[in-house]
Amino acid sequence: MAEAVNILLIEDSPRDAHIVQRALAHPEGGPVDLAWSDSLADGLLRLTRQPIDVVLLDLELPDSEGLDAIVRVRDQAPRVAIVVLTANDDDRLALRALKEGAQDYLAKGYLKVYRHLLERSIRYAIERKRAQEALRQARDELEQRVAERTAELTAANRTLQLEIADRRRAEEAAVASQAKFQAFMDNSPAWAFLKDAAGRYLYVNLPFQQRSHTTLDHWIGKTDAEMWPAEIASRLREHDRLALSEDRTTETFEPMGLPGQPPQEWLMLRFPIRDPSGARLLGVIARRNLLRAQIAGTRDC
Repeated sequence: MAEAVNILLIEDSPRDAHIVQRALAHPEGGPVDLAWSDSLADGLLRLTRQPIDVVLLDLELPDSEGLDAIVRVRDQAPRVAIVVLTANDDDRLALRALKEGAQDYLAKGYLKVYRHLLERSIRYAIERKRAQEALRQARDELEQRVAERTAELTAANRTLQLEIADRRRAEEAAVASQAKFQAFMDNSPAWAFLKDAAGRYLYVNLPFQQRSHTTLDHWIGKTDAEMWPAEIASRLREHDRLALSEDRTTETFEPMGLPGQPPQEWLMLRFPIRDPSGARLLGVIARRNLLRAQIAGTRDC
């Protein structure tokens, strides 16, 4: 058995209330439960105390007149359908009533002749209200999702901006660090080299470039065998491998001679390091053994 439609009639005229009761006495679409209030105040009170599906609302009440009654009912029960009943068959008033929140509008004079019209209007108003509520709920959910997504995107953008700022600061720090390192290396009295695990040169400092009359590009990617005489290259590679295999700093005195220059004894410091990716590298610092050079010069005297 279908559930009864709960109807609240707010009408101050007993005669008009009787007409409504007669029009709904034998409903064709299912049972109805009709309650009657003769004032807007009593009707609003009923809306708080019992479930109502639709309000049949007169616009000429002792405690309310005109469209204000629609607004007050709508505010009290926003999910309840409203059908306006009035003595005036006024299309402009009907349109204004619909704009204020009513779902349908009927002139009371039609109820005497077309009794089924009220039942059809009630069911139409209920379905229209349900459709409006479903649309409102869908809109609210969409707005909520949009708001949540907007908040997520805003937070992601804020995080991205912070990451960009952090990265920029890191890059600036790296540039500053590189500049300091470059200044240190360019003004060092010692020669400095950096090689990969295979013995290829990755870096030679400016003093060595100036002393050897070469440029950095001349050395990058080359091995000792390509840059030094065979005897010197073999010894350099052997000592490099020792430092890498034992993973420790080593010190050796080695004769070194640039092309066109006599060999001189140099103190070679080798120290294994790793780059940020974890690849093994070898740092080399070479400084001429001045003490032995002075001793050799004294003997020559």
